Amino acid sequence: MVTTSSCPSERSSGKWDDAKAVFDEVLPVFESNGWHRLQAFRPVIGDVSQLVLLFRLDSVAAASAVRDLTRTSPQIREAVTRLNSLVRDETLVLYEDVD
Repeated sequence: MVTTSSCPSERSSGKWDDAKAVFDEVLPVFESNGWHRLQAFRPVIGDVSQLVLLFRLDSVAAASAVRDLTRTSPQIREAVTRLNSLVRDETLVLYEDVD
């Protein structure tokens, strides 16, 4: 599983909603490359500017597949450009199942 955390710089200006909308637009491309969004979260206490997306990956190779798309897919490149104007920072964490 991988958790993607994005921190829009100003939630009050609608950037949180805009960032989530960009992720929603490219979700079909992510899914066709082995990334399946399980849930989107936002904190209600603490740093409320965060957007946390939880994905299940078909394989570890799927992480590389989507990363490669940032270089080869015009749709993904355009989404990354839009996200760069909305997001302060992003953290990707890949977890493995230990059960």
